[in-house]
Amino acid sequence: MDVVFPGRHIRNVRDKKDTHNVESINADLRHYIPILARKSRCFSRKIETLYAVVAVFIDAYNRFGLAKYKYHQHKKAIELPFSVVDFL
Repeated sequence: MDVVFPGRHIRNVRDKKDTHNVESINADLRHYIPILARKSRCFSRKIETLYAVVAVFIDAYNRFGLAKYKYHQHKKAIELPFSVVDFL
């Protein structure tokens, strides 16, 4: 699974099979980056700070996704011995 950043958004009008993946990534962004969770409680003073935080998260998230894929190729365990936080 890849996170497309920055880039052009492609609108999927034929079917909604990728909605689960998109919503999962959005939930992870809100969970791991407090700036995106609530505007009233936690916000970035500069847009550059937000871009930097999201870029670091996306790099870690993509490395986590690759490691998760490789782990599941060799082992059929449900639980992973690592998480996204380990890749920050």
